[in-house]
Amino acid sequence: MANYQPVPEHLIKEQFAEFLNSAEGGALAPINNIELVLDKETRYCVAGDQNKRESAGAGEYCIHSDGCPAGYAINYKYSSDAVKWRFDFKALKGDKQYDKYYAMSQTPEFKAEAKRVQDEHKEQEARAKAEGLANAKAEFNNAPKLINPELKYLKNKKVGIHGELKSDKYGNILLPLRNIRGEFKSMQRILPDGSKRFAKDTSTSGAFFNIDLDKAKDDTSKPIIICEGYATGATLYEITGCPVVCAISCYGIDKTAEALRKEFKQHKIIIMADNDAETARKQGNNPGLDHADAANKKYKLDGVFAPQFDAFLQADGKSDWNDYFCEYGEEKTRAKLNAHLKWASMSEEQREDYSPLQVLLKCRTKLDKNAPLQQQETIAGMFPRDYVSVIVAAPGIGKTWNMQKLVDDLSLGGPILNGFAYEPKPLKSLIFEGEAGEQLLLKRAKLTQWDADIDKVIVYDQDKIFLETGKTLMINSPAGFKHIIVKEL
Repeated sequence: MANYQPVPEHLIKEQFAEFLNSAEGGALAPINNIELVLDKETRYCVAGDQNKRESAGAGEYCIHSDGCPAGYAINYKYSSDAVKWRFDFKALKGDKQYDKYYAMSQTPEFKAEAKRVQDEHKEQEARAKAEGLANAKAEFNNAPKLINPELKYLKNKKVGIHGELKSDKYGNILLPLRNIRGEFKSMQRILPDGSKRFAKDTSTSGAFFNIDLDKAKDDTSKPIIICEGYATGATLYEITGCPVVCAISCYGIDKTAEALRKEFKQHKIIIMADNDAETARKQGNNPGLDHADAANKKYKLDGVFAPQFDAFLQADGKSDWNDYFCEYGEEKTRAKLNAHLKWASMSEEQREDYSPLQVLLKCRTKLDKNAPLQQQETIAGMFPRDYVSVIVAAPGIGKTWNMQKLVDDLSLGGPILNGFAYEPKPLKSLIFEGEAGEQLLLKRAKLTQWDADIDKVIVYDQDKIFLETGKTLMINSPAGFKHIIVKEL
């Protein structure tokens, strides 16, 4: 092309690196510093990769430097679909050193050449996708049905075999991903260590794995459940008996929800979402809940329900209903899921008449400054003496911090919580630590160096009690902690 000056490599790489780190909520970002190369399909490591070798990473990118620089990136942990990128010439406009490249991009000759190259890449991509789909379909069709429930992955996740599962010659699990019409679109491979990969050069857009969805066509009595991965879907199916659709990742929820709402207009459809709370803490966004909430609102579904974990499990990356089942057991998981399903299955009229809700509404009151009050002695100006007070708030909001500072101040007497209240004499406190464990309290004591009389702050660790007795215990403590009665539940 006449007068064509290739864009400098460093400008292409700078823009593409910015794209990798910002696109798809950071899901394409490399976990290591990588030296970008041009005009070559290249693998790299993304968050969650077990194998840290770049060549075995779940990330893949390619940067085409010819014509108008463009490219793509894929995170095979989430999808086999590429996220496209194109060089932004407008970003160079007005820059004395590089403005000439912007001017060049506006010429008819450049635009014609860019289109020619783009069309050529599209043809190559179409051929690759046709070949990739044929290869994946052939492998799945020729693979034996999965019959071994003792596979490491299934045992680790405590789930059985459901739906159209097969296995490859290495013992990996193969999941067919089909669209709402049942057409084979892609395949997911689950390795024994839990690593997941999608068939190369296939498209997962609008494709999902399902358990008993066909039975829903003639039965509207049970809601259809949308979730992310297979283990979560198997757990939900085993406990609820509802048809389950696995969108495979949070990025597949939107298209899955859209297809189900169009096909199953009379059904209740709910999303049992992942709660990526640790990601939210680190990055400020919660992919599992964000995508689920958006789809629920967009397609007028019937609710989003996500599990809640204690601080340590949350920090350990626990996020989905299979994690909840493995950590808290079947009884607690069943109770939670049944409560969610009951509410989701109600009509608006039924929800208005739901008796527990009506009881709560009757308990409403207002903060009236002129209301008559009974005389009541309080501790630290906040807690009524001889009563049990409970602090309830969302995980991670600071309940444990607040109580640890409170008991430290009470052990000394005097100003409480930096002068918010006053307790003239030192008081003894007992902490029965259940969720976080005593190590968290000890760590915070060391970090904060808050003054305290440690002889007046007594900590019992529930985990230690369980290890010593083999029983789950409850402490019932009268006022003043003069007596401690331990009862077996």
